[in-house]
Amino acid sequence: MPSDMDLHKDAGSAAQFRKVDLEYVAATARAAKAGGAKHLALVSSQGANAKLWANDWSICHGLLYAQVKGLAEQATIKAGIPSTSIFRPGLLERGAKARGVESAFKNVVSSLPVSGLGQLMVLDAIKAAEKRKEQGGAPGAQETKFYEMNELLKALKQGPRAPRAT
Repeated sequence: MPSDMDLHKDAGSAAQFRKVDLEYVAATARAAKAGGAKHLALVSSQGANAKLWANDWSICHGLLYAQVKGLAEQATIKAGIPSTSIFRPGLLERGAKARGVESAFKNVVSSLPVSGLGQLMVLDAIKAAEKRKEQGGAPGAQETKFYEMNELLKALKQGPRAPRAT
């Protein structure tokens, strides 16, 4: 999770942060649904929780990040795409693009390479497509899967699994 100071620097304000991380995410999910998407993946955050109390008085409010990420998850699910996967990583390793706080915490807390998260998301999308194919392409009940940081780290350690042959 980025520091409050990083959010302030990148977003400029709490309202701008909400616009990008909630409103744009919700609009994208609605557009994907309208376009006939069968699967959508969202990168959220460890600790995301729409029910947290937070306010927009300051971008530096410690709970704003987790609350907005939780609200974005809810908006994505509400779009009604048949298959939705929500990835909740903790600290992401961004290489040379790492912020100061991210670099400092990299050696203290578990982290996940951005490239590894991308690999896991691609494999998840392939599995979702295979499942639809097995079901004859007919949309079933809406399914939402959450992937928490510990599961992501475990899956990455196990190495990429080749999709089943079709």
